[in-house]
Amino acid sequence: MKLELRFELDQTNIDSDYRACILSFIKYSLQKKYPEEFESLYGDNSIKPFTFSVYLPNAKFEND
Repeated sequence: MKLELRFELDQTNIDSDYRACILSFIKYSLQKKYPEEFESLYGDNSIKPFTFSVYLPNAKFEND
């Protein structure tokens, strides 16, 4: 199964630790909308049966 999420930014700059921010947003949204599924995935410290990646089209990386 593939789930594709698209987001638009209010700002053109994001932190270099963007993966943690995106994962935090996904977890927060899942917890609010689907609390039972959230608990089944994150209720214990176990290996998760999924992964995620981030695609940043036309990204320009700078020193900071």
